[in-house]
Amino acid sequence: MKARSAPLFEDLFDADGSVVVLLPADRLVPARALPFAAVVAAASAQGASAFGYRVNATGAVVMNPSKSSTVTLVPGDQVIAIGARPSH
Repeated sequence: MKARSAPLFEDLFDADGSVVVLLPADRLVPARALPFAAVVAAASAQGASAFGYRVNATGAVVMNPSKSSTVTLVPGDQVIAIGARPSH
């Protein structure tokens, strides 16, 4: 593990740290073609760091797409992100 990645992994594996979350795409972005950078920005506005997405219709998972790649996420699709642990 690279030294610069250590804080990320420490937070992820800490019982009180961040977690990988699946965010409903339709709560982040409109259902139209957008650069993945827009998805990242929308997730960031909600305190999460997007790094992929899941297409509901096919089950396909795309990890670490280029921010310049064009994506069309529709209701049912999910954005994969690192975010705060949900409170219960």
